Amino acid sequence: MNRIAIKTGFFLLCTLILTLLLCKACADRQQELKEKRFQAGEHAEALMHNRDFAHLYPYLDKMHKEYPHDPLFYVAEGMAHDYQGDKTRARKAFEKAVEIYDLRIATKHDWGDKVNRAAVIQSLYGKVAFNQALDEAISHASSKQEAESIEYFRNIDCKETQRQMFCKDRP
Repeated sequence: MNRIAIKTGFFLLCTLILTLLLCKACADRQQELKEKRFQAGEHAEALMHNRDFAHLYPYLDKMHKEYPHDPLFYVAEGMAHDYQGDKTRARKAFEKAVEIYDLRIATKHDWGDKVNRAAVIQSLYGKVAFNQALDEAISHASSKQEAESIEYFRNIDCKETQRQMFCKDRP
């Protein structure tokens, strides 16, 4: 009986160690993926900042395939098209971003996604629609602090943000 207990204990210890190693490897992989995504966003921002549209659009197409559920690459595409005066393509990209935000918001409560969605709404429909989207986000806030955090963004101006994104003199 003692021998069985020792073997069982040893087996459980080995299983625990293997589980811990797998969890660490998974966490490391998740961190690598986050870093890769961050670098992709930085690269897209640099292309926008330099107004390198010849490389930006193919890069964004690649990012849409690599990160199909990331609305920010659609926002970047919409901003670029809007900056160049292509309102039809801008609208299509912004609408795709809103669609992705809606799916994300439906599956997890993230007030940042709600604020970002509202900013895209402003690009599509104007300041009144933006304020309505923020009001809705605030009404679903899980705390007073979250509501105040959302309210903080009420004065953002998407056109000014876009201008800054494409401004070569930007710090």
